[in-house]
Amino acid sequence: MRIKLNASNYAYKRFNAPDGLLMIATYALTAWLASMGGLERVCRNPLIPIAMGVKILFDCATNLQLAREEWQENKAFC
Repeated sequence: MRIKLNASNYAYKRFNAPDGLLMIATYALTAWLASMGGLERVCRNPLIPIAMGVKILFDCATNLQLAREEWQENKAFC
């Protein structure tokens, strides 16, 4: 069985930074939004759940795009 590995250039393709650091930042933003506002956040600040929904949609669209690019370039997913 032959395994293909992505080169580091692939990781630096966007923002000229390692993709791992970018993922830590997006996970941190997701955790921050998920933990904001307490139990009454919908009543007190309805923008928080809306922002979380927008973030989820953005993450889904981004992941689908990256998966499409990876399949086109590598014919594999990592």
